[in-house]
Amino acid sequence: MYDPKGNSKDKTVDQTAFTEAEPPDHLRGIVHRYLDLHTNGTLDAPYRFHALPDACTYAVFDQNRRDIAGITRLQASSEELDLGTSFHFTNIRFLPGVWQGERSGIIYGLIEQPYTGALPMIDTAVATHPQTNDRLQPA
Repeated sequence: MYDPKGNSKDKTVDQTAFTEAEPPDHLRGIVHRYLDLHTNGTLDAPYRFHALPDACTYAVFDQNRRDIAGITRLQASSEELDLGTSFHFTNIRFLPGVWQGERSGIIYGLIEQPYTGALPMIDTAVATHPQTNDRLQPA
């Protein structure tokens, strides 16, 4: 079974929370897990998230600004992302090989700029927002 280990659990401290949830049975063939990473207040220093290339494609949603979203997949190198001192991101981690779209459909810079692609990312962000839906995973 595919089960890579992320690095965010190790960075969980009082001011941040990292939660994982398994997908429902009908999505287990395409979704590895759901992730939620957020601050509980404002941090003293920016949170640096180390994203590793793992063959997975991620749908990333900023829960504080629902127009910030994107699809990403790192190929050969890691990337350190500055999430700032106050944030709330929810990710859907797809299994390797699930993304069959063109590479041009994968938008980078997804934590800094509003989503402008053709996928229904903003609608999904609204549908999965904690104020809209109290579950981590979409219906």
